[in-house]
Amino acid sequence: MRCLTVLIGSMLLVGCGPPESTFTLGMGSRPPKWCPAGSTTVTMSYYVRSDGREAKVKCSLSSGTLTGRLRGEQPTAPKQPPPGFPKGYPMYEVVTINGVTDIVEHRRMEPYFFMIDESAVSEELRCLLTSSCSGR
Repeated sequence: MRCLTVLIGSMLLVGCGPPESTFTLGMGSRPPKWCPAGSTTVTMSYYVRSDGREAKVKCSLSSGTLTGRLRGEQPTAPKQPPPGFPKGYPMYEVVTINGVTDIVEHRRMEPYFFMIDESAVSEELRCLLTSSCSGR
């Protein structure tokens, strides 16, 4: 029994355990830049590892799983959320897979995510998401 406890603990430390959360690409969203063109079904799971956060993505037109890094220790949210969003939303994740960075939007507590373009967010949020704040 002790060996099983050590094994499970080790798996959680290196990120082999269950995902923190799993989402499906929302209807009407463009596909992520990391998926092959024409991918219609995309799922993404977030993992918290001892060396940072990561995303694992499965695209309908790709074999296997794509793995990438999430920027920062938590999602980014605007100080002044746009009207019409529930408290604490929208939240954004910046995900880099195979050197390609894309922005994920979570609009509310639901099992869906949406891909957005950098131009679709406010200047304040763009600065935070891209780490390219001028004069800082």
